[in-house]
Amino acid sequence: MVTAEQWQKIDEKYGNLMWKISYKISGDNAIANLEDNHADLQVAALEAIEGFKKKTGKTADEFLGTKLFDQYFKTCLWNAKNNKGSKIAKKYHLTRDTVSASEYEDIIQDSENSSRGQYYNFDSATVFPFELTTLEQQIVDLTVDDPNMLKDNGTLNVSLLSKEMHKTWSDVRDIIEGLNQKIQNEL
Repeated sequence: MVTAEQWQKIDEKYGNLMWKISYKISGDNAIANLEDNHADLQVAALEAIEGFKKKTGKTADEFLGTKLFDQYFKTCLWNAKNNKGSKIAKKYHLTRDTVSASEYEDIIQDSENSSRGQYYNFDSATVFPFELTTLEQQIVDLTVDDPNMLKDNGTLNVSLLSKEMHKTWSDVRDIIEGLNQKIQNEL
């Protein structure tokens, strides 16, 4: 366990570095804002101190300020940054072109008050800057009307779509691939 005095020493020596690393973690603010990044790095700092205690068998007072701890600590912070950045990058295709839920609360409340499918009356011609084929339009309509057509990870459930459309899985996958290319996103 790190005492308040030990944490103050860490914060005085590495506090600016943690803020600098927090700024370097980029991505969607909904997933990782500056304060969240800094809090994650502080947790990584505490874990680094505990890890160094286990590794060396020394107390924090004994190793704080040593060159070996300094190198270990900085490496842990940068590794935490890289790990968080890679997780953001993996989710980027799902969160690209999304909007903040806090900025558009009225839309979310409207959708919660309306029944499924009723709220989503839209004309795809106004949403998409290109013309959809009949089968592409059918996929869009099925997905808008039934959220079960989406998997938990945000991709389309090709198996369910193929059953609803009475098409083979590979035919539906090919149609979706065409949609992917048109809208430049992974469905």
